[in-house]
Amino acid sequence: MGSQEITGKERWLLSIGMKPVDRLIFWPKLEYSYLAFRRKSCAGLNEREAYEWIGSDFHGYVPGVLVDRRSDTSYETVTDGNCQTITYRVGNREMRMVKRYDPVSMSWHPTEAPIKSVEDVKLMTEWYGDIENDYDKTLVAEAKAVYDEVGDKSLCATTIGESPLMLCVEWLAGVERAHYLLYDYRDEMEALFDAIHRDLLKKAEIVCAYSPADAVYMVENTSTTLISPAQYEKYCLGQINEYGGIVRGSGKKYMLHMCGHLRKLLPLLSRTNADAFEAFTPPTVGDTSFTDGRAGCPDKCFLGGTNAEMLISTPARVTGYLEKQFESLPHCRGIIVTSGGMTPQGCEPEFLREVCGFVKNYPASF
Repeated sequence: MGSQEITGKERWLLSIGMKPVDRLIFWPKLEYSYLAFRRKSCAGLNEREAYEWIGSDFHGYVPGVLVDRRSDTSYETVTDGNCQTITYRVGNREMRMVKRYDPVSMSWHPTEAPIKSVEDVKLMTEWYGDIENDYDKTLVAEAKAVYDEVGDKSLCATTIGESPLMLCVEWLAGVERAHYLLYDYRDEMEALFDAIHRDLLKKAEIVCAYSPADAVYMVENTSTTLISPAQYEKYCLGQINEYGGIVRGSGKKYMLHMCGHLRKLLPLLSRTNADAFEAFTPPTVGDTSFTDGRAGCPDKCFLGGTNAEMLISTPARVTGYLEKQFESLPHCRGIIVTSGGMTPQGCEPEFLREVCGFVKNYPASF
């Protein structure tokens, strides 16, 4: 693009749209747990200031605008220290999810899933069927304020949710139980999938109508360590494309957060209508490199390219690996370099600064 000046937002949107840009984007994914751990080297810096010190790009998010209303069901969250209990109620019947807080990552992890039997599958189907989605004007105003504050500095995104099979595997039933239930009680599980899908379609319509976000994510966490390619084709692909039809029809970018093993899914991922796959992670943490992705999905944008194991090695190893990847690609359109998952706490800010300088100054061919 020569010496033409473009804004940070334009650079993001052009990259996601597989268009030439003036330089590659580098986004090391930082969050409060990283800044808390790095309180000496990041002393007094908030997330945005840390990105500025590193010299990197950043990715903005706006708050959600959705609310749901119910007639015959409810949802209650009670937090007691490091334990969080979520109760799903359908009439006088209950299901319980339990999460535990991990102080190192400063995040909540499920330790007990609400679905434990086929009867729970039926209850959860009722619970999802009772949701009436809507938007809240106050939430819309808050999202617009965040969007305006970010301005033209970066992309701003929001989320809809997670498609039914992955939601059940990760949260509602757990990996093993979800697969056992799907094998033993296919009709009941597919009815649950349909109820969740209808809910997500309505959420997609509302988010696309009222959120100011430039892009909309499905937070899929897809991985062939959790589901098979055949299951992805049967239960995910069509639904993903229905959400994408709504998102892309609204003029927003459609992005899938998929942080797992994806190489065997690439023929199917090429059939999605997603603009971009985020958290695209190479070995040894994931199994899919930029070159794998470009060969399998020539018209998709990839956000990723490095991983946590690389980012606790040496800057030279990371830049050497990236240089070989860039040289092996037919072009660098649709390539956004990130940490894959979140930047590990063991990675020094100076490390990121060095990698950032390499990526931003690399003479990429677009």
